[in-house]
Amino acid sequence: MDAKMYHGILVQGVRQAKEIFKGERFYWQEDNDPKHSANINRGYLSRKEKDGTLIHLEWPPQSPDLSPIEQIWDYVKSKMDTTERSSKEVMWQKIQKEWNKIPKKVLRKYILSLKSRCAACLNAKGYHTKY
Repeated sequence: MDAKMYHGILVQGVRQAKEIFKGERFYWQEDNDPKHSANINRGYLSRKEKDGTLIHLEWPPQSPDLSPIEQIWDYVKSKMDTTERSSKEVMWQKIQKEWNKIPKKVLRKYILSLKSRCAACLNAKGYHTKY
């Protein structure tokens, strides 16, 4: 994926979020990956922030310890049957099936751990943590 392709995804994502939040501001979070920080994408996010559409949060690069989504994806992977080889379409169906079966208590566990994740990252001065 390059900056131009990411720009298309970015515009579509912002458009969809605007429809969901119906005029309310929402937060857009991403790391400083080169395709994210390309001028075309930074400029777009800056314009959307200035017009009151969103609040752009930069996320430290290489910080998966802080994002609960990483642990949620690990949970989904642990539930997948990877012994059987299949097509992309079948694999996507399996991923969606497992994603939709995630218990709320699992989601809650990872989301509520964010405060302790942030504290651990601060204590480690941005270096690796147990998460």
